[in-house]
Amino acid sequence: MNRMTVDRWRSTREIRARGCEGEQGVAILTALLFMVLASGLSLVLLSAILAQSVPAANAQRNTRTIYSAQAGLQDALNVIRSVDKTYAGESYGDRTRLPCTLTGNVAGDPSGASYRVAVSYYNGDPTVPTSAVLPCTSSGTSKTPRYALITSTGQDTAIAVSGRPKGSRTVSGTYQFRLKNLNIPGGKIFATLMLNNGTAAERRTPFCWTAWSTAHPSQKTPPLDSVNKVKFSQTCNTPEMEPYQNWIYGADHQLKLAQTTHDGQPGRCLVGPDPTATDPLEAKIEPCAPADSPEVGNQLWSWGSGQKWSGPRLKTPAAGVDNYCLTLASFKDDALNKYNLRVTRACPTHGDDVSFNPQVSVGAGSASYKSGQLVNFLEFGRCADVTGSKIDSSFMISYPCKQKLENIPGSEIEWNHLWSYSEPTAGARTALTTITVNKGSKWCLTMPSRPGYVTFKSCTNTASQKWLRVGDSGRYADSFVFKDSATGKLCLTADVNGVTGERYQPAAFAGSSVRFSKLTVAKCVPGDLSQKWNAPAEVVDAKFGGFSEEAG
Repeated sequence: MNRMTVDRWRSTREIRARGCEGEQGVAILTALLFMVLASGLSLVLLSAILAQSVPAANAQRNTRTIYSAQAGLQDALNVIRSVDKTYAGESYGDRTRLPCTLTGNVAGDPSGASYRVAVSYYNGDPTVPTSAVLPCTSSGTSKTPRYALITSTGQDTAIAVSGRPKGSRTVSGTYQFRLKNLNIPGGKIFATLMLNNGTAAERRTPFCWTAWSTAHPSQKTPPLDSVNKVKFSQTCNTPEMEPYQNWIYGADHQLKLAQTTHDGQPGRCLVGPDPTATDPLEAKIEPCAPADSPEVGNQLWSWGSGQKWSGPRLKTPAAGVDNYCLTLASFKDDALNKYNLRVTRACPTHGDDVSFNPQVSVGAGSASYKSGQLVNFLEFGRCADVTGSKIDSSFMISYPCKQKLENIPGSEIEWNHLWSYSEPTAGARTALTTITVNKGSKWCLTMPSRPGYVTFKSCTNTASQKWLRVGDSGRYADSFVFKDSATGKLCLTADVNGVTGERYQPAAFAGSSVRFSKLTVAKCVPGDLSQKWNAPAEVVDAKFGGFSEEAG
């Protein structure tokens, strides 16, 4: 019994053992199969990951390079907008500091992303094929540009996993400058010597006011902050002397040396003498006084008839301006003072001393529609004038604008410079008006039957005396002109080139090159500045756009 039981148990163990041996082989095969599958899947995943690493790096690099290129655009734009200077109290862009190229790194980017920028300047829209590039050097551009084409290339480091070189993307944008056709003041004041004891050659020579320094008498170009006197010079056309010969006559009625008004400085002004000093005195140059200071009264000057500058008698504005004129030292003086500008209480007889002729760019003082004057925009230091104060003159001229000093007794604008007309009312663009002067009675500016000179006639309410004043028409080129009311095709014009006839020369300037423009009616030309009167400056706002990316 026991023996049979043991045999059966052994037989069962043998059968079970043989079954386990078969299962162990399947398990090994299964394990091997899973290992092979896992290895293959790992290889597939690794291949997929490796295949995507370069595109991912490229995508990141593309993002960095486009941001770098954009950073270059902004950097260039900031530099262009920041290169300015202050002149005569106004801020202007300085074309001599415009950049041609720029380079830089992107701040806060550890990858080393950078940019390089090239700037091209144009007079016209760069998208127009005919627009020519203005040369750009380390001194900027030679002419004021209207547009800048900014091209910026963003760069990034090479991709290590692929061995590929540095990547880059290039974008461009067009910047339109903010432009203002502002008349920038600063010009020479010429003098024609009329002394009876001078030689004929000296009477014809064009002298000009030149600032000099008694502290540096031998220097032609002393430090500007040291200049304190004015002399007449015969050297008037050399660039090195311009800082000492360019003057400004603005609405404050001060005569300022233009170069000294840069960078917001008040400037240096021509000053009248101390009222207690012996007459005549040499004119002085001192720092310009503020408008509300007592000293400013001795720095106010008025341009009037006889081609003279007159000034306040005392250091306070309440004293008057009569019998106080700029003049020339006598030819009998020693050589050093022979040509110095002087001030005298007794204004010389007309034609017996010196006649001054400020260039148009010296400025119009305070002349404007408000003062009752007609200021030409092209010749912005000139006003419409009845020639020689003769109402029956066969032509009218544009002439240095006469002035009225506020709160100064005796300072009045003479009738021949007071041209009255009506501007369009609020909301209107045009007004039908007459242009009149008052010489005892009203006289009306009259158009000729065909293009030619305008004259004054007794007012008769005829079509030839009716003008269409165009104010702000919405298009600057067609605005601020006087047109004939019949056809609207002829405009009041300062004939600056003498197209209709020879320009006018007063007898006081006989033998010199001084000429003044005659007033005509001529064919209206949109944008012609010689046809604009009492016009503000045109302003074109800045724009930045036209962005594109270069292929490649």
